[in-house]
Amino acid sequence: MAALPRLSPEGRERLMRIARGEADPDPVDWLWAAGAMHAPFNRRERVVPAEDRLWMGKDRATSLEWHLRKRQREGDLAPGVGPDDYERLCREVALNPGAALFAYTRVQGPVLAALVPTEWAVPEEWRGPKIGRYWLVVYSFWSGTLVTGYSVQDLSDLNMPWREVRWLRVPPHFSPP
Repeated sequence: MAALPRLSPEGRERLMRIARGEADPDPVDWLWAAGAMHAPFNRRERVVPAEDRLWMGKDRATSLEWHLRKRQREGDLAPGVGPDDYERLCREVALNPGAALFAYTRVQGPVLAALVPTEWAVPEEWRGPKIGRYWLVVYSFWSGTLVTGYSVQDLSDLNMPWREVRWLRVPPHFSPP
């Protein structure tokens, strides 16, 4: 499944059109989305925002390092969760049978997202003291990488353009906002 988007640029382009509202999703499009979201985080170092440098302990970090430390600092994840663990967790969410998959467009461009109940995705020993009910993972078409993964207590906590979201898969237990 993870190889589908790499083998078919047409499938990736179709998902981007869906995210932009230019095409309607077909029942099998979630498979393409799950495959695309099995991507890694961006490994390119970038400047850590000034307000985050103190708790990060450095001026430059990869997206993977910064997001992991942020999740640990916010209490989503336990301190012992390593970068490979966090990346694996985020890569596997879209493949979870209970994950809702959707596409939408942010200011930065079209993205894919997967949302799953936390207990179905995050191992108990990796959960931080403030982890929310849902785990969200976002993939960027622009970079072809995962952007972030984090928890929320309630779907209303997400800054999401719900009216513009294009649902690719809605599992029976999930009620879209």
